Amino acid sequence: YLAKAQQDKKDYTSAVAAYTRCIAQDSLSRMKDAIYARGWCNYQLQNYKEALGDYTKAMEVQADSSSANFDYELGNVYLNLGKYDSAYNHYNKQHDKDPANGLAMYGIASALFLKGKADDALTWFDKSFQTKMVSKNDIRKDKLIAAIQEDKRFKSLIKKYY
Repeated sequence: YLAKAQQDKKDYTSAVAAYTRCIAQDSLSRMKDAIYARGWCNYQLQNYKEALGDYTKAMEVQADSSSANFDYELGNVYLNLGKYDSAYNHYNKQHDKDPANGLAMYGIASALFLKGKADDALTWFDKSFQTKMVSKNDIRKDKLIAAIQEDKRFKSLIKKYY
């Protein structure tokens, strides 16, 4: 409960420490969701290597159903670790579960762009922007896709939807 309270207060560092203590004391593996929750807190802290370990373990113990956005989150972890194929695969899993999810579409687009497939990426950015699930501000701040943000076709999509 302490970890959850700290997480709710966005004190992710303290939440990670509390979840770690909880997991260490859970000899019967009854608190499987704590593994996912610690991974999510590490994800929020941009501790992607640590998050990947917890997300992987969460899948092993079948705690990945704790979040409807699990595959999207894991896709972001992989993307930020430079593992674009794995990111692409998880964004696609999320998209398969929820075809209207503009965040998953944005992730697919980002992974495609980072894999050197700008034309395919632009198609997915178009689909994502139509949903307006990603804010214009978040797009501007996205350093991973900074190079495509100067592309006139990308700028045209931004102008069209925002």
